[in-house]
Amino acid sequence: MKVISSDNIIFAFSPNNKPAATIKPKEKVKFVTIDCFGGRVKTAEDLVEDGYVNPCTGPLYIAGAEPGDTLVVKIEEIKVGEYGLMTTGPNMGGFGHLVDTLEVKVISIKDKLIELNDELKLPIEPMIGVIGTTPADEEIKTNIPGKHGGNMDVKHMKKGSILYLPVYVPGGLLAMGDLHAAMGDGETSDTGVEVAGEVTIQVDLIKGRQETWPVLETSTKWYTIASADDYEGAVKLALEAMFKFLESRVMLKTNDIVFLLGIAADLEICQIVNPLITVRASLDKEMIESLKIKF
Repeated sequence: MKVISSDNIIFAFSPNNKPAATIKPKEKVKFVTIDCFGGRVKTAEDLVEDGYVNPCTGPLYIAGAEPGDTLVVKIEEIKVGEYGLMTTGPNMGGFGHLVDTLEVKVISIKDKLIELNDELKLPIEPMIGVIGTTPADEEIKTNIPGKHGGNMDVKHMKKGSILYLPVYVPGGLLAMGDLHAAMGDGETSDTGVEVAGEVTIQVDLIKGRQETWPVLETSTKWYTIASADDYEGAVKLALEAMFKFLESRVMLKTNDIVFLLGIAADLEICQIVNPLITVRASLDKEMIESLKIKF
C-alpha cells in the first residue's frame, strides 16, 4: 500500500498541482495529514491570519480517471493523534456573540476518549473535514467547499462511509486533510477537535457518469452535499441534488419524487463557519429499500 506523507501539502485544489502518488483503481492508499493549523498553533497568540489554513495531503492521481467519471472513495480507517485543538472567541462560530475571550484549548486524546477536562471525557468519532477532487478551470482553496468536495465538514465522513466525487481532470487529483477527532453538526464552536492523523482509503472508478454535487453513502443513508453563500441557497442545491439523484434511478413522476422526499428525506447542517455554508440532504435507505437504489 502506498503512503502519501504530510510532506506533500497543498493549500488549493489546482489543476497545476503535481501528483504526490499514482495508484490504479481498487488499490488502497494511506494519507498522512497534519492538523488544520499545520501544527503551528498551541495558544491564542499563535492564531494569525496568514492564509496558512487547512493544509491537505496529496494530490493522488488515479490511473484511468477522466473528466466525466466518478471517484468512489471507501474510507477504511482513520487514526488520530494524541492531542487535538479547539478554538473559540468573539465573532467566531455560532457562539461568538456569547464569548468574550479568544481561546485555544489543547485537548488530550487517550484510549479513544477526548479529555475535555478532568471530569468530562467524550468518545472520539474521527472524521475527514476536507476531501476533494481538483477542478479543471480554476483553483479552489482548501478551506472552501464546492462541487469538487473540499471543506465540507460532514461528520459522517468517517470509517465505513463511501464518498462519490466528480472527476474534472485526468487522474482526479484527490487530496484530503483537516481531520477531526470529533465534531458536532454545524462545527458551531468554530472548529472540531482539530487533529493530525492518518486516513486509509480504497479508490475505485465509475466510468462516464457523475453527479453534480458530492454524494455520501453510509450503511443506513444516502446524502447529497451542497454549499452556497447562505442557508437558503445551500438548502435548495442539496435538495435539488437529492431530487436529481433519485430521478435518474427510479421510474417515478416528478411530484411522486417530491412526495417521497417530503416523507423520507431530512435536511442537516454540515458547517456554518467556512466561506460557504454546507448543507446535506439525507435519505433513509430502509424507507426506500424497495427501490433498490445504487449509485
